[in-house]
Amino acid sequence: MAGPMIPPSPTFHRFQQRPPDPEERPDVGHPHASQTSRNTSPRPRRSLDGRKLAGITGLIVTTWLGLVLLVDPLRFVIYNPRGKTGIEMYLALGQLFGALVLVLAAGEPARSRLRWVALGLLVLGIGGLGFGYLLPLIETSSDSNILAYGSLLARCIATVLIAIGLVPTIAPPLSPRTAIALMFASGAGGLTVLVVGEQLPLLARVPDLANLLPTSPGRTFPGLTGWYVGLSLIPLATGVVAIWGSVRHDRNRAVDGWLVVAVVLLTGGHLHAVFWPSLYSSILTTTTVLRVASTTVIILGGIVALRTLSLERAILLADEKERRQRLEELSVLKRDFTSMVAHELSTPLAAIANLAQMISLGILPPNEQQSAADRIQGEARILQLLVQDIQASADLERDDFAIRARPVSLGSLLSDAHAYGRTVQTSHPLTVTVPAGVTVLADPERIGQVIRNLLNNAIRHTPAGTPITIDAVPQDKEVRVDIQDLGPGIDPADHALILEKFGRGHHPASDGRGLGLYLSQRILQAHGTQLVIESEPGHGACFSFRLKECP
Repeated sequence: MAGPMIPPSPTFHRFQQRPPDPEERPDVGHPHASQTSRNTSPRPRRSLDGRKLAGITGLIVTTWLGLVLLVDPLRFVIYNPRGKTGIEMYLALGQLFGALVLVLAAGEPARSRLRWVALGLLVLGIGGLGFGYLLPLIETSSDSNILAYGSLLARCIATVLIAIGLVPTIAPPLSPRTAIALMFASGAGGLTVLVVGEQLPLLARVPDLANLLPTSPGRTFPGLTGWYVGLSLIPLATGVVAIWGSVRHDRNRAVDGWLVVAVVLLTGGHLHAVFWPSLYSSILTTTTVLRVASTTVIILGGIVALRTLSLERAILLADEKERRQRLEELSVLKRDFTSMVAHELSTPLAAIANLAQMISLGILPPNEQQSAADRIQGEARILQLLVQDIQASADLERDDFAIRARPVSLGSLLSDAHAYGRTVQTSHPLTVTVPAGVTVLADPERIGQVIRNLLNNAIRHTPAGTPITIDAVPQDKEVRVDIQDLGPGIDPADHALILEKFGRGHHPASDGRGLGLYLSQRILQAHGTQLVIESEPGHGACFSFRLKECP
């Protein structure tokens, strides 16, 4: 039931709730603005579940080995020098690519750990290029003992380096100088094998690889010696330890799942090589299949890692670009603020100075001095409002800004607004309609500031003599407060703009400071509501907001 209508008297403009836009960019100058959809920190990579994949892969590898040992048709030895050379090239390049990816994509705290793994892959890749590709090209009848020792040397050094990176809780640092020294040592070992390989203990007694049957009746590769089996256990044991370390560190996402699978397949290749080695020779065995599988996983995982890295870099670049854009916008806002303050201060100060000078010099006749004094008071009031708006803007952007909402009489709030409207102007009839006995939950000082801002806005932008109304309408446990005028209206394209800090519409009469509506919106947001604008050019404007009604 409506209470008594406060008689018309000159004053103001209207607002409506604007629902929050989840994609709206937060105000650049407001420290409490929500973040945009991007995050300045790259999202942590979510690797595959390495423990499950390691278990499944290891089960497949060991089951396959058991079947190879028990089922004759599953065993094969294929003599194909040209094809094997191409495979060795593929393996070497894939391992070198994996080493490069791990160096590029490794981030803290896994950087040192992955650098050791990368160094191990680098040793495998260079060893494959040297013994598996270049040496067969140079010497078509390469000594099988030299190739076998070269394979064992590369695998032993590589698995030890990989284990150093994957096993310790905190991986030891790997400096470039240490890495270079280890590579020189590996190279020296390889040269030693080339020079004295023929004098080293025999690893396999294979007189003619070309005459090996595609499927062998024996359970192991023919001619393997105890030296070979004993030395082959070194990379196998080290690989098992590396698997344990990679699975352990996969729990805290320090190692990606694809790397765990690659280590399992690589170690599975060492296991098969104990019984059916492919060495760097011209034959293909089950070991070759596992070596190809591990390298393929490394290549695919490396591609995924590089793609993830490129996406993260793109996000960082976009965030940096947005940050620079915000800084530029902030710089423009500061410049506009300085210009606005200078402009807003210059006009009333000049008027006050001129009028005061005329009064002091006695230039004005006595009947005009009172009018000049009134003008000075009016200009001083404008300065006071400017200072209040600037101070209110600073208060809203403080970290400790908070409203003090409590039950308050809506009639009292709007009566104060009516009295304020009669005080600041006499050229606009002002009508206030408020239901009797309505209590709302609000900070009376802040909501009073909102209503005064909206009234001042209506007074400033509407022709003299046009009426302004303030209506309070209860709706669904809330009360909607409408402040409406019959002025020139607001272009819909300017609705969002005028709610921004220092935002002004494109209408010629839009000469305000660009703070009043912004402050009103921020205060209402702190109350859990929004300022809504309903207006079209030529049909006036209505500004509305809602407050929770107290029972």
